[in-house]
Amino acid sequence: MVKIGEKAKDDKYFLPLRNRAKKLYQSLKPVKSSALGKKIYFPMNGFWHLIYPVKGRKARPRGEQVGKLLHIKHAYEIIKRSNTIQEMDTRKSKYFMRIKGGRKCVERETEYWGLIAIVKNKCVKVIIKQTGKKGNPHFWSVIPNWKVRKNKGKFARKMHKGNLEKN
Repeated sequence: MVKIGEKAKDDKYFLPLRNRAKKLYQSLKPVKSSALGKKIYFPMNGFWHLIYPVKGRKARPRGEQVGKLLHIKHAYEIIKRSNTIQEMDTRKSKYFMRIKGGRKCVERETEYWGLIAIVKNKCVKVIIKQTGKKGNPHFWSVIPNWKVRKNKGKFARKMHKGNLEKN
């Protein structure tokens, strides 16, 4: 059995996968979330966040990208069908806004919601982000939600914990 990390190193596998995932993502229409009671949008910054953890920084490791890209189709269904919010986080974030003659740094309250579901025997978390009170909630990330690690010869599943903004 070939591991995802090994496949990700091969451009013949990775590049077509990324292109198919991008095409799929671009085709996604806004969907009403039962859990949030709001329409969730799919702007391209959500897709690029799957590739780059922080704007302007280097790309995530390819194995991590593959894991996220393979779950885009599930993210849409999780948003559509999930009735419960499992995680919430609110924080102040700095953003640059375009104004006449340049840019201005503003601080806005940003809310993150995590929806978790079991898909094909795997736990998957979807993160939705909303910037400011008037901003549209939008898809931010999808995370295969547990990591398998070997401990004393046995495999143990560890639920993913971390920063909703960065992951």
